[in-house]
Amino acid sequence: NLVLSNLFFDHQRAELTLHDGSVLTFPFAENNLPYMVPDWQPIVGITLQDQSTLCNPTLINMSVADETNQNLTAAQKELLTWHWKLGHSHFGWIQRLSSTPKSNRRLILQSKHVLSSATAPYCAACALSKLKKRTPPGSIGGKPPPEMKIREGDLQPGDCISVDQYVSAVPGRLPHTAGKEDTKDKYHGGTIFVDHASSFIFLANQVSLRAGETLQSKLAFERFADACGHKLRSFRADNMPFDSKEFKADLVTKGQTLSLSGVGAHHQNGVAERAIQTVTQWARAMLLHQVLHWPEQASLDLWPFALEHAVYLWNHLPRKDS
Repeated sequence: NLVLSNLFFDHQRAELTLHDGSVLTFPFAENNLPYMVPDWQPIVGITLQDQSTLCNPTLINMSVADETNQNLTAAQKELLTWHWKLGHSHFGWIQRLSSTPKSNRRLILQSKHVLSSATAPYCAACALSKLKKRTPPGSIGGKPPPEMKIREGDLQPGDCISVDQYVSAVPGRLPHTAGKEDTKDKYHGGTIFVDHASSFIFLANQVSLRAGETLQSKLAFERFADACGHKLRSFRADNMPFDSKEFKADLVTKGQTLSLSGVGAHHQNGVAERAIQTVTQWARAMLLHQVLHWPEQASLDLWPFALEHAVYLWNHLPRKDS
């Protein structure tokens, strides 16, 4: 217990003088609330042994799913572990996979704990990955059409493919190097293809986002689709670089059609936009999870691997409607 001998405050700070003569200072923030300066010494009421225990990196980096954590139930810890293992996918999705369907076969083999009824715990990496810029006050934007409205009539794989590109401010490592390539030779973005009928995602990381390398990504997706027994018949995309002469010429050669979004109407390509948002958020969560739990090995230039793993999980996790 702290025994106070003196309390002083003015418009700038509050000071607590303890019985041993040490002074604790609490400056006032802009919102008039006091805050604690963390570098004061000594730490009152905590011995040197207590300080070394609290500063133990092993304890600081301990996972919240550890058995010593009494704030989560055993079912919540197991649900959180599956959430991490499956690329930070939605808790409800994981709980549906752990429940017993009509076929009496669970897709996730859980232990004795019932995951389907557990309250979804808090995931710090997911909370950080969802941070985004707020819409400026007073801005007015057109209401985008529903995603399923854009997919309307596309019932077979290959009927229509939404295409879009993503850009990364951090250059990404190539898979066949040790990360020592020049910055100009690293990945700076890529192209994503989303099938309307099956929601299948094909991802192609690219060094350049120009028409030439984008066309190579399209050819790679066509080879994959052909190996699966499907032909690509139509594409929906924004303008550049999909309205280039090279891209259009390849479409004409193969008898494919292309519908482009209007100027300033990126919401017309909402299927691809939504897919990019989902897989990039999963990839960000995985990278942030590494930063939180293994900071000495964390590296942002590993984002191409995290993004490809997020797409792999999206394509392979069973869904309720398919």
